[in-house]
Amino acid sequence: MPLNIADLRAALERARTDHRLRVDAGFLQLAPAHDLFTRFLPDAVLDVSDVTSVDPDGLRVTGQVTLLGQAASTADVVFLADADGNNVEGVRADVALLPDGLRLPAELAAVPSALEHIGLGSLHLVFGIEPGGDAGPLPAVGCGVELLFPDKKAARRPYVWGYPPAGDVQTWRLAGDFPGVPLTGLDALLPWATLPSGGFDLLPDDVAKGAALSLTAASLDFALGEAKGDADAPQDGAGPAPRRLAAGLRIDLGRAWEPLPGLLKLDGLHADFSVADPLGKGCTAAVVLGGRVTLAKDVVVDVGVSLPEKSVSGVLVGPLPVGALLADRFPGVPVPKDLKVTRLAVGAELGRGPAWGYGLDLRLGDVWHVNDDIALSEVGLSLLRAGTRRPPRRPRPGSWATEPSTCTAPGRPAPGGGSRWTPPTSGSATPSPPSGSSRHRCSRASPPRS
Repeated sequence: MPLNIADLRAALERARTDHRLRVDAGFLQLAPAHDLFTRFLPDAVLDVSDVTSVDPDGLRVTGQVTLLGQAASTADVVFLADADGNNVEGVRADVALLPDGLRLPAELAAVPSALEHIGLGSLHLVFGIEPGGDAGPLPAVGCGVELLFPDKKAARRPYVWGYPPAGDVQTWRLAGDFPGVPLTGLDALLPWATLPSGGFDLLPDDVAKGAALSLTAASLDFALGEAKGDADAPQDGAGPAPRRLAAGLRIDLGRAWEPLPGLLKLDGLHADFSVADPLGKGCTAAVVLGGRVTLAKDVVVDVGVSLPEKSVSGVLVGPLPVGALLADRFPGVPVPKDLKVTRLAVGAELGRGPAWGYGLDLRLGDVWHVNDDIALSEVGLSLLRAGTRRPPRRPRPGSWATEPSTCTAPGRPAPGGGSRWTPPTSGSATPSPPSGSSRHRCSRASPPRS
């Protein structure tokens, strides 16, 4: 039987007071654990001593772990839950290697050289049991690298790690998210790519102004070369030079951005830079902004902003309560206060000079009862606000329209309701209505007041 999550959390809680957690293959009940632990751990036991932090919810513990051939060093151990959150289906140990301790296995020796141009700090051995789908849990051995960035004296350092490529894939990826590493400016990123000074200065002025920059995530894709004769033979285990394929950098901007005051505000603003062939001649950087848009108390959407056109887009899958939100942001739209949708997409066009446009696309999966006589199901609702200057603080009426949808109206629609109800055109795929009812497509448009 797999290890139950409740039993693991109980063991983690004990580790909080005992300052120690001992895990063997019998406790984990994962088939590959015994052989993997035997390879790296004394007595084939993952023994976390001098525990400094425990996160029962995140199934994580930090402390000291002793490896075969090395004294105890800092280690982070995380357990992986299955999709239902009931059982443990994996474990991953990340152990710092000491200068006079264990070296990386031969198959990993060349990997850190891919980051030499950034500056290599301590190396880590990463090993664990990873979920393998139908193949069951699989053992994996990889490595991690602390980077001396932006310089050797940095108190906070980026950390990236990865496992070897799986299957026929030959591309390595080392990546990581980490506490923010402060930057004095975007030129601090130049060690990552052969760009000239200012090569990362791609942010609009209204975004860059007042930003407090910090690096919070990084990745490097690369391919390891294959030795061909004595000229390319590995030297001191380093192996032939890797070929860097792409670099990714996430910069937290430490501020919010409100391009449409009172209507559209992005919190948690960050910039994702990407560079193809980062050490090649003529490489260039591209950037996409990201952030969170809070539309209502329970409706928060992660969005991306493409540059330089400043097109905003983001999607959230429901069910989501949006009735009050729509009534507030799009006055005049006849929606019930308790309306819920199964999908919401937010979009905006901000890069057209003084013109701007902002809208929502909604999908109503359940029946929407307009009144006692009319009900709609599977409705696609699009709402748009647009103008030729910055929007006022108080919202003004926008325009709205529904996509072709199923509209069941027992009896006859009441006249004078402010909507236009038209039967489907000839050849429409709309199914015939049941006896005693009629089906229509509806649309309404009210031009916004600018």
